[in-house]
Amino acid sequence: MLRTLIIGESLIDVVNSEGRISEHPGGSPLNVAVGLARLGRDVELATWIGDDGPQS
Repeated sequence: MLRTLIIGESLIDVVNSEGRISEHPGGSPLNVAVGLARLGRDVELATWIGDDGPQS
């Protein structure tokens, strides 16, 4: 089976819901990798999570 390599940035979505803050991995490359995996494809995600702070 062919393997698909997805390369791109990783993001952490910070959600404030009724005073509760939660963090969720996200970003387009991650969404593509998850979608392909759900379709039964063999997928790898090459990414890096930066150490920068929140942007205003």
